[in-house]
Amino acid sequence: MKKDDQISQLTKVFVENKLSHSYLVVTTNIEQTVNEIKRFLCNIFDKKDNNFKKLLNTDSHPNVVIIKPKENKIKKDSIDNLKRAFSLKPTMISYNVYIICEPEKMNSTAYNRLLKFIEEPEKNIFGFFVTKNKIMVPETIVSRCEIIKSKYEEDQCYYEDEELYLRAMEFIENIEKKSNILWYNNNNLFKKITEREMVIKFLNYLLNIYRDDLYNKNIYVNNYSKIQIINKYIEQLNYNVNVNILLNSFGIEMSELNEKI
Repeated sequence: MKKDDQISQLTKVFVENKLSHSYLVVTTNIEQTVNEIKRFLCNIFDKKDNNFKKLLNTDSHPNVVIIKPKENKIKKDSIDNLKRAFSLKPTMISYNVYIICEPEKMNSTAYNRLLKFIEEPEKNIFGFFVTKNKIMVPETIVSRCEIIKSKYEEDQCYYEDEELYLRAMEFIENIEKKSNILWYNNNNLFKKITEREMVIKFLNYLLNIYRDDLYNKNIYVNNYSKIQIINKYIEQLNYNVNVNILLNSFGIEMSELNEKI
């Protein structure tokens, strides 16, 4: 369920010719937000191009490029393809439009290729960067975008595994109390989280809780560093690592961070 509706308001902005060159959409659900952007594009372009909706929904419209991470990375080839496609003026609609999901996952080469593209925007191009993690998006992107929040109810899509969510909260509670890391081993908290997919979900729950606290509640301290650590370990899970060793290392690093505070 949607809590706010800023994207749909862009139709009015477009009609008034006040559209920005680029938007950073900070969301709680990437997929739903991309679909919402597609609905906005249909509202403004569908009447001019009868095939627009069909091509858009199959990600095959020549004037709309959607970039998503592959193997958890956005590489330079994706940005090169975008620049190549947009080197030509739009043919089927009046704009070229890009949607880049999770821009924080661009590697350094891709990021450098993108910089000039967004620093010198052309009149017939606008686009969206969609992220759940604004704090990890490079400031050079953030500073050139109008920021939109697209928040959905923290439902079911974030914390569908109630037992795992409670373990995440238990972990945070004891970390924030600066409890000794041996507490976790003695109580088998990590030993119950054994499968890779479960570990990924557990770390993402922690990430969401700390990120929500950073933006809204400010109960905990040093959230930015904690978010960086969690993201680092989520990234490591893309490789062939022992999840038990990884979790123990993660717990120690989080505990040591809090001891410095």
